[in-house]
Amino acid sequence: MRTLIESLQPALLNQVDTARRLLMSVPKESGEWRPTAPLGSRPLLSVHELARHLVDCVAGFCAVLYAVRPGALAHFLNLKSLAETTGTALQAADNLEILRARIVEGFSLLDDRDLSAILPTVFRADGESVLTLLLKNFEHFAHHKAQLFLYLRLVGVEVDTADLYGVPVPAP
Repeated sequence: MRTLIESLQPALLNQVDTARRLLMSVPKESGEWRPTAPLGSRPLLSVHELARHLVDCVAGFCAVLYAVRPGALAHFLNLKSLAETTGTALQAADNLEILRARIVEGFSLLDDRDLSAILPTVFRADGESVLTLLLKNFEHFAHHKAQLFLYLRLVGVEVDTADLYGVPVPAP
């Protein structure tokens, strides 16, 4: 049965696609821009650092998929390095496209029973379910996608709610 997988995968792919579109609208000259951090706090990420982190977040989904099917997805092991080679928002968008294809590949090997498998993590040696790990990664990624949306607004890019959620805007 793949009812849950077929519900989860499109939602995740929508997040990735939306982040890609946002990344492609980052002005070249805004790459090193970062919001001013409150006095006494650590510096906030620049646009390019955030773009790199978005790639790292999506590689995290691939890491979960690999952990479920390590034999079939051994080639996923090199995906973590994509974040290290991401220097600009456009490179991040390209790398998200690569990772998106791997997510589709990985999800094609799963069924709903796999979501209850327990995997050990760096945070919990006793492990968490695959579904919990995917949902936590989803939330983390969605927050950073929203951060990118806010950055774009702050540097003057015309984006609105439809751009944030990947919702088509109806014609007037």
